[in-house]
Amino acid sequence: MSTESKLPNRRIEKSRCFWAIPALVLLMAVSVLWFTNSRQDTTQNLYTAAVADAVTADTDEIEPLVTLTRDSPLTTWDEQGRVLLLSWHRHPERYIQDGEISLAGSIWSLRDKEIAAWYGENKSGVPDWYLGLEQLFGLPPEAGYPHVSGFWVNPNKVTRPAYVTDITEQMQNTFQSDIDPDFKAWFEENTTYSYEESAYPWTRLGYGLYLRLGG
Repeated sequence: MSTESKLPNRRIEKSRCFWAIPALVLLMAVSVLWFTNSRQDTTQNLYTAAVADAVTADTDEIEPLVTLTRDSPLTTWDEQGRVLLLSWHRHPERYIQDGEISLAGSIWSLRDKEIAAWYGENKSGVPDWYLGLEQLFGLPPEAGYPHVSGFWVNPNKVTRPAYVTDITEQMQNTFQSDIDPDFKAWFEENTTYSYEESAYPWTRLGYGLYLRLGG
């Protein structure tokens, strides 16, 4: 059965783990930058400013990233060599508990221990955890994603949605010479979608932005 955890005025339902075999699992790092803008007085305006900032991936915005490797203390492995990832979504009917499933398209995910570590470091400074989790997953305010599901997946099925796709390597702001052409086509399509057809602060550098009002 699903369990529920309470957040202020909201509800998040957490599903137990299962083995997912999706077409593409996209791994993001928990946001390492706090995006602030004292000139903006609402979360929505700050979000809009973050989207505008994400359009340009400058060299000085490259940050050290955690990697999906055996020696990483923030990665949970099982005895079958799979890693535990979390997805934030609004389609619980697609996630079958305690079974093997296959999902079409792509799944944006974070590691369980990263979320726990981020919570431990920031639990006293986040006024709205529902909004905070939306931001960690790069979602707009009031996105309406009330479900968090954990799943085991083979690491060779996981790709970083960034210029450097290898989940064991660090980042740069240009493509590697051996970039997969199918991924590059997806990357370019998602760039157009994120900044022109919709509004998502996709940094393309492997991490998200946590928005904070004030200075």
